[in-house]
Amino acid sequence: MNISNIMKEWNIALNMEIIQLKKRETTGILIDEGKCIRHKDHTFIYWFTLSYPISLPEGGTIIYKVHQKSYSGIVISSDERECIIEFDQFLGENITFGHIVYEPWELLEKLMDRLDEAKERNGKAQRIKDVVHPLIHSQHPKGDYKNPLHEAYLRSKYNPVTFLWGPPGTGKTYTLARIAAYHYSEEKKVLLLSHSNAAVDVLIEEMHHFLTDHNRWKRGEVIRYGNSKKEYSSTINDLSVLQLLEYGDPRLAEEKHKVETYRKRLRKKLSKSHSQYDAERLSKLEVHYQKIKETFKSREGVLLKEAKVIGTTLSKAAIDPGIYEDEFDLVIVDEASMAYVPQIAFASALGKKVVICGDFKQLPPIATSYHPLVNKWLKEDIFHISHVAKSVERGTDHPQLLLLPEQRRMHPDISSFTNQYIYHSKVGDHPSIKESRQPIANLQPFAQQGAILFSLQEGTRWVGTEKGSRWNLLSSLVTIYLALIGIQNGMKSIGIVTPYRIQAKWYNLLLDELVPYSNQDLNLYASTVHGFQGSENDMIVFDVVDGARHEKPGALLTRNGSERLINVAVTRARGKFICIGDDNFLIKNTVNNKPIHQLLQFLKKQARIENSSSLFTSEKGELSKKMRWFSVHDYRKLIKDFYACKKEITINVNNIEDIPTSILEALIELQSKITVTILCKQTKILKSLSHVKVQVTTTPVPFIALDQKVLWINTVSEGHGKRFPFHIRILSKKIYQQFMKMIQE
Repeated sequence: MNISNIMKEWNIALNMEIIQLKKRETTGILIDEGKCIRHKDHTFIYWFTLSYPISLPEGGTIIYKVHQKSYSGIVISSDERECIIEFDQFLGENITFGHIVYEPWELLEKLMDRLDEAKERNGKAQRIKDVVHPLIHSQHPKGDYKNPLHEAYLRSKYNPVTFLWGPPGTGKTYTLARIAAYHYSEEKKVLLLSHSNAAVDVLIEEMHHFLTDHNRWKRGEVIRYGNSKKEYSSTINDLSVLQLLEYGDPRLAEEKHKVETYRKRLRKKLSKSHSQYDAERLSKLEVHYQKIKETFKSREGVLLKEAKVIGTTLSKAAIDPGIYEDEFDLVIVDEASMAYVPQIAFASALGKKVVICGDFKQLPPIATSYHPLVNKWLKEDIFHISHVAKSVERGTDHPQLLLLPEQRRMHPDISSFTNQYIYHSKVGDHPSIKESRQPIANLQPFAQQGAILFSLQEGTRWVGTEKGSRWNLLSSLVTIYLALIGIQNGMKSIGIVTPYRIQAKWYNLLLDELVPYSNQDLNLYASTVHGFQGSENDMIVFDVVDGARHEKPGALLTRNGSERLINVAVTRARGKFICIGDDNFLIKNTVNNKPIHQLLQFLKKQARIENSSSLFTSEKGELSKKMRWFSVHDYRKLIKDFYACKKEITINVNNIEDIPTSILEALIELQSKITVTILCKQTKILKSLSHVKVQVTTTPVPFIALDQKVLWINTVSEGHGKRFPFHIRILSKKIYQQFMKMIQE
């Protein structure tokens, strides 16, 4: 197919995706609270606190959804869990419920505009063709290369397109930063692009270090452009556009920092108690703050023209004329396997030469439409579209592809799985990697071990599904427990990975409520596998979630392409990888060639196997004051909680006969003083419990709830299979509320 027809199909695919994004029903981000802080001349400004952090683009359009109604608003500012949004109608003084929805379809419209412009210019169209249909002969000098970096540089200098295959830990950032630095030293203009802000930050910071170490750093010639939230080290004060602008106008910079401090103080004050006076001050402060930012923004153009190397995102490049109207000698695209093929094509049109770097064994781009052309062009990466990946699968080397063959990230206990099953021995370990990662493996949990299978076969019926996404209560609590053990023993960087969106959302609530963040150096977060691509942590806990009540393993773990998800989950870990799940259920219900089956079988043979007998009680709150673990037969603390209860006790049990005698006696005594409700399969009640309400249960999860803020999990036997040896006390109103919502879905 010629490039003109390909670009027509891209146009249709992008249009179909835009249509789907506009019409799809999405819940969005739950609002914790919202307040109207200003209303004047049909303009209403609201300050929202959201349930989890998100970055909303300033000036972007969002939808506020509540009770089947939708209201359009414009983002004024967005910072972690807080955002300020302008509406053209009054939504009420205080908002206690609703969702903020943001869909980036506007960015796809801009991308279509850029591709239409490229189509009209023959030189740009040829560059796009070279990417989609790369030449079958390379043009760089052949011979003895000093190392992969030397070869990569020569390829980027002589070939129109260079495909750089960088499996996890093989030095993509190191290589790309030096390629860019070498071209910069030759007076070439370079554009560094990536799908994510985080990848751009890491790449351009690496370039800064390299040039500084070689005394070649010149202020203003290498810049980070766009929405960077990375906190650079104190030695880096002239890399981002904002840093350079503040350096050029210290008076305005000082005013900006004063305003930021004051608005932060006001926001904190308003979060505790609302004051109309403070709300008005915050609103005026936001307007003033935006004017300062606009003043700085108006000066960005001069910096862009003077810069020799610019780092930004693919999305920013498509919407900012300072980028897309310029011409570059070399364009470098990192994380290319996660970007839409039309985005890669647009990027390649900006430069005389292009380096496309990524890993086609990791996650592909995500699109929502099921239109055939969307499946063809927006759900597959450029390595596959250009048939570069197909050459590898056939066992031949594509002339435009260079593999980085040696990984320096993972302990060999971890990398041995992906080296064998994902990369088929094309990637090996650097000789020093075991020694450098062993100190991490030596830490608890499970000291001395780099790879661990935590076989969690109890509570396998305590799982559920919410809107097609899966959750598992017990695996989440065990995972938080293991993370707390790691923190207590000096683990500085921990990632919790799960295939499912609802489980990741649940984890973020557990982390917020149960994990004390006294250590500022701690890096701890949870996300779906997609949220982890491009990152790495000392310890990774991979919660596979699926259990017997789900009846069969989920499609995310079993469908074609699932090896890419498994690969990302495993390869995020530097020194310790823990896979937690019901391995017997998953192995029994998957075929031998499925990656999840291969991973579990590999861990059973090669790794350390642990189970609930490895855990221990934390009755005194040694790990978390809000989550304590007790022996399953120790009811002393629970009975104390019963007698401290002021309003209500709810107990969920399979059969009333399963309630232990000591608990039953306490309920009999308390039933006339507080509201006691038993959720079970029975409708008949014991005569001794005449004041107790009995309702039909909706979940097999054995729990006791007190005053809608204390949860006890596994206090009563569910009557199926091996019982988990602990019952767990959680003190959190937010966790109680979300738990009740999940079990009622």
